[in-house]
Amino acid sequence: MRLSIGLAASVLLAAIPATTVAAQEGSGPSDAGSAYDCHNLHLAEPAVVEGRDGVFFRLEHDMRMNHPLSEQTADLVGQLSRALEARGVTLIYVPVPTKSQAMPEHLPESAAAWGHDPEIARRTYVDFVERLREAGVTTVDAQTVLQEVEGEEPAFIPTDFHWTSTGARAVADAVGDLIRKHPDFGDFPSLEYVTERVGWKTLPSQLRRIIQGYCRKSVPEARTVMFTTSPEKRSASGGIFAKESGGPVIAITGTSMSDLKEPNFAGFIGQATGLDYANYSIAGGNQYGAISAYLLSEEFHENPPAFLVWENPIYNNLGEFGGQPLEELIASAWDDCRPLPTSRDGDVRFTASLSGNVPGARDFIRVTTGGARARSVEITFVDEAGLSHGTSINRPVRADPTERFYQSVRPFWQEDLSEIRIRFDRSVADAAAVAVCSTEETEG
Repeated sequence: MRLSIGLAASVLLAAIPATTVAAQEGSGPSDAGSAYDCHNLHLAEPAVVEGRDGVFFRLEHDMRMNHPLSEQTADLVGQLSRALEARGVTLIYVPVPTKSQAMPEHLPESAAAWGHDPEIARRTYVDFVERLREAGVTTVDAQTVLQEVEGEEPAFIPTDFHWTSTGARAVADAVGDLIRKHPDFGDFPSLEYVTERVGWKTLPSQLRRIIQGYCRKSVPEARTVMFTTSPEKRSASGGIFAKESGGPVIAITGTSMSDLKEPNFAGFIGQATGLDYANYSIAGGNQYGAISAYLLSEEFHENPPAFLVWENPIYNNLGEFGGQPLEELIASAWDDCRPLPTSRDGDVRFTASLSGNVPGARDFIRVTTGGARARSVEITFVDEAGLSHGTSINRPVRADPTERFYQSVRPFWQEDLSEIRIRFDRSVADAAAVAVCSTEETEG
């Protein structure tokens, strides 16, 4: 929810390029009383607002109050949770609140002039969590946890958008509480971890450099108290659920919040649970980069974890790309597939015959590379008359290539489908294959 002045500001910011403070004229609602003699931060890219106690907020992300979560998207996340549960994997979703939601006491007096209401912002997060929980998704209320943070540093780095190690530890402890309450928790092999304080660590922060360009006085470095966590020794082996195959008990997927070593989010989860963990997070991967790379990997399919932690800032809209990303994850989690006969046409092309085996509208097509990894695949459905229609699946630049791709049949289904043509962006192995897959929705 954003007031009209906020919308007008967005238009203004899109139209005027950022420059240094020396070239600026005029002022914005946040200029008065700047502790660092900052001017025209609202013209920066990204636009910034100076708050209290040296805390800076990105206008578009940190002060946003509207975080879309449609009924369809919440239902799809619920389907993903059920599909993983069927494999013995508990999904724990961690929506990271905005800096304004986590630290409303640091907002500037000008927040209202930018159309921001802290109470509305708080309630939108609560509603987001409640809707996911109603869909059956185990969800962490990180907003409440981060608002209660106390200590030598706040929940978020004042001049950056990442959380501090203090904020990361608080949320990791909340994740740990949920894992320890799981009925099978005592059956997993446990580890004794040692977490050591390294000291204050400065992060390379592009946002802080941008802020400094609009301020005559030096703004604080982007830093946090860094910790390292490492296993000391393994205790006696667990019960029937012990991971004898070597896969992690906890898999962590997320953004730079989880990937950065300084906040130590993954390490704090290990410390809070005493369980083996692996961190698959990708900085810059946004909402789906890390979890897609992991759930579509052979590593996941061969050695699924007991717990899958999915960290994602709340402003990363899960419905931004439609239903395809979540549907692909759901199909991969079920992976209930039957192979189709295929023939190759070179290194990157092959065709699957649908003669007598036309998939249902609710089915999925699984395409595997046979061991190689690909970044994109074109999937074309052809009917008996030779008419074709298809689509492509592309992995983001910052995400890893994958061996698996899943595509819903629904947009292309018709009774007289005769074949499926596949084209990869690179050479694939001889074992590359096509299969028809069912999901819970298909069975329902």
